[in-house]
Amino acid sequence: LRHQGIVQVLTGEVRDERAVLVMEYVDGFSLEEVIRRRGALPAAEAAAIFRQVLEAVGHAHERGVVHRDLKPANIMVTADGTAKVTDFGIARVAGNLRLTRTGTTMGSPHYMAPEQILGSKEIDHRADIYALGAALFEALSGRPPFAELERAGADSDFAVKEAHVRRDPPDLCALRPDVPPAIAEAVRIALAKDPEARFQSCWEFAAALEQAAQDHAATAGELLDQEDAFAAEEAALAEVDS
Repeated sequence: LRHQGIVQVLTGEVRDERAVLVMEYVDGFSLEEVIRRRGALPAAEAAAIFRQVLEAVGHAHERGVVHRDLKPANIMVTADGTAKVTDFGIARVAGNLRLTRTGTTMGSPHYMAPEQILGSKEIDHRADIYALGAALFEALSGRPPFAELERAGADSDFAVKEAHVRRDPPDLCALRPDVPPAIAEAVRIALAKDPEARFQSCWEFAAALEQAAQDHAATAGELLDQEDAFAAEEAALAEVDS
């Protein structure tokens, strides 16, 4: 895979029956670390990061590659906001053998699509769209969709997986009221239980985020214009009074 948004594998070899990869150096931090340090990100910044990620993952999908383990830890962010996707280690190539052990459920519980958790043989690129919806939820709220189950103890992995299969995610706008409703709606669509109800491509997801960002900027501009007009009117009245 050759794309500016995908961390490149430069070379590889087998040592002691284990694969060793030499990869492109990225001067930045994982999105997981960024969220840990800063908490929830501004909506515009999160949307900009994920539009880049969606472009990179969409490039992989067009070439028949499904990542299957997308999460903040596998997204690198540089100081200038450039995002790069890494760790295609459990990727699946469409029409080919899985690059992992058979009979196992691969992925990270907080970001796994329901069909992935259930071990469906029909896992496709839409599982990555679900995972990116969960990752964007975390970037916007500072926590994965079902983080409260992890704090509850017991078998947290099982509880989180069951929630992804059976429960709706928390209301993002309730957790973060300043998130534009259109961005929250894009996350909700990405996190649909039924793959048919999700965005059907990364390009659809990215377009929804782009449109949401544009609408939010236009609304913010209108509000600013209203505030400026109000301030000008007050200044004019004050000048008349004086």
